[in-house]
Amino acid sequence: MKKEPKKKVTIDDLAMMVGRGFEAVDKRFDQVDERLDKVESRLDKVEIKLDRVDYRLTQVEENQLDLKLRIDVLNYTKTTDELRGRIVVLEKKVGVKGR
Repeated sequence: MKKEPKKKVTIDDLAMMVGRGFEAVDKRFDQVDERLDKVESRLDKVEIKLDRVDYRLTQVEENQLDLKLRIDVLNYTKTTDELRGRIVVLEKKVGVKGR
């Protein structure tokens, strides 16, 4: 077997090799940056949707509280009306005139 003579590597050759290595790394970082930009864009959309859901949930909670208050008032009114009716019956039985 014949040994091939070793090629002399010059400083310029080394500089070119290092430069190509950096170019490859730079391209990979560019690809990563593009992917991160896409992820960031998607996360922005998710954040907007979550803000909308939060707003709607707050509205539902406020409406629920309003309905509870109305039901409480309705129950109070119903109970009061029932008591008034019972008082009228009692007053008639006892023979007392109400207001």
